[in-house]
Amino acid sequence: MANQENLYEAAVQNVRELSKTMKVIKRAINDAIRRNKEEESKALTKAFAATYATWLEGSLLKIIHTPEGFTDDEISQIKKEAKVESRWIKTVELTFRKFNRSKRSNEVPNKTQKIKRLIDEYIISPSLIRNKIMHGQWEIALNRENTRINPDLTQEIQALTSIDVYKWYWVSEKIVKIIEDLIKANPNNGNWAHYKDYHVLLQEIEEFEDESSDWNENTKAEKLTRKKRKVSPDDKTPKHQ
Repeated sequence: MANQENLYEAAVQNVRELSKTMKVIKRAINDAIRRNKEEESKALTKAFAATYATWLEGSLLKIIHTPEGFTDDEISQIKKEAKVESRWIKTVELTFRKFNRSKRSNEVPNKTQKIKRLIDEYIISPSLIRNKIMHGQWEIALNRENTRINPDLTQEIQALTSIDVYKWYWVSEKIVKIIEDLIKANPNNGNWAHYKDYHVLLQEIEEFEDESSDWNENTKAEKLTRKKRKVSPDDKTPKHQ
């Protein structure tokens, strides 16, 4: 148990530092966009995606080693999965299996599908792009065997924007918190309040998806320009970008 706590604390520190790095890169991207430095912004966006990928792996380790969370056998099941994406799926399956043992399990099915949709859209689906970038395919993607160019993934990598990465990161932070809350939600140890937090976080994600649905590089540049000119407080701009 002591070693489990040490692993959790190590993961917490790693995720904390990676979160700081994400903020540093985001500020640098904003500055590049503000100065109309397209190539600089493009390069930083790839670094943003690569750092997000490492943040995601660190966050999964933090979840796995949450105190009073998974058993040693459950942790072993998760870590045996060959791919990071498969580990996320196994983690979610075990989380809901654990939560479904509670008295409120009849409230879970609809939320389960919603969370699985979010994980697929913001964590699983973008994983191919992240993996290619992490393996040095910064501009041109190759096939799995590295024997020829993959034109579809190449197009996706070249079309990647900082807005895309920011959306992945913002929603993923909430997903991580939701999973942690579900793991901790237990009426027997006084942590049942985490269950209520889980509903609030889902609502926040829905609001963010509505607000950010029409975001793009142009709207980002316009917002940053308005900030530079110090517009009045009455100017309504998206709060997240």
